[in-house]
Amino acid sequence: MKKLTDPKQQKLMKRRGSTIVEFALVVPVLLAMLIGIMEFGWLIKNQLTIANAAREGARAAAVGKNTATIDARITDMTATIPSSPTSITIVKQKDNGIDADGYSYVTTLGDVACGTSTCNDAALATMVRIRVSTTNQPLTGFYPFMNRTIQVDVVMRRE
Repeated sequence: MKKLTDPKQQKLMKRRGSTIVEFALVVPVLLAMLIGIMEFGWLIKNQLTIANAAREGARAAAVGKNTATIDARITDMTATIPSSPTSITIVKQKDNGIDADGYSYVTTLGDVACGTSTCNDAALATMVRIRVSTTNQPLTGFYPFMNRTIQVDVVMRRE
């Protein structure tokens, strides 16, 4: 093996070694940041999908669609979320009509049978709440705290 006797070549080889060490120290931090950005973007995308699905379901409930149609709209809107629709929870509630309770939304929407599904039995001008929730499935699993529940409530007046 040839020994480097030229001081310029020796200095160049030392610089190459330090560059590799610096690269090895910086790459894990950059990868962690990149994965974090991707995971956060995935969480926000799923949050927006759930919010849009809840809004669509509430709109369907507000115009008097039956509960099967409400569920179908929400399920269609959440098709891009992993493990959908099995992980999606849909709660349909209406104002119970008791002024002393305020807007407690304790009555389930759709108590009346309507053919093969249940009718939207919320009276006109009462409030209808649609709650859609799911557990976020992380994209990479690198950050376990991204595995959280996403829940959105939308309240609209029955038209």
